[in-house]
Amino acid sequence: MKVGEKMNRFTRQIVRNDETSVILDHGYHLVESGIISGKAVERLAEFETFLEQMVEEYEQCAQQLETMRENKKEKTLHFKEVLGKKMMIQQVLIKLKWVGIDVEIDFK
Repeated sequence: MKVGEKMNRFTRQIVRNDETSVILDHGYHLVESGIISGKAVERLAEFETFLEQMVEEYEQCAQQLETMRENKKEKTLHFKEVLGKKMMIQQVLIKLKWVGIDVEIDFK
């Protein structure tokens, strides 16, 4: 997907009786022997990997900042870079929470 292009969605939200459900569009998944595969499942796996990496990076940044604070390194450029990275990741994770994605992290 390029900037300015709409994302090719593999799912649709439908509302029935005030309940929202998500369905897979035809052609983006295959069910064989009880196993679901296809582009929609692959994208979900990619997203889950991305989310795991974001949480891991956030926790690494928090740990680095704690160590630098203990060593009185708050005024260094490296501290500011790590703090900026942590804040950027935090904003992504907060936006994911806003749309209902369960992000289990303690925002410090």
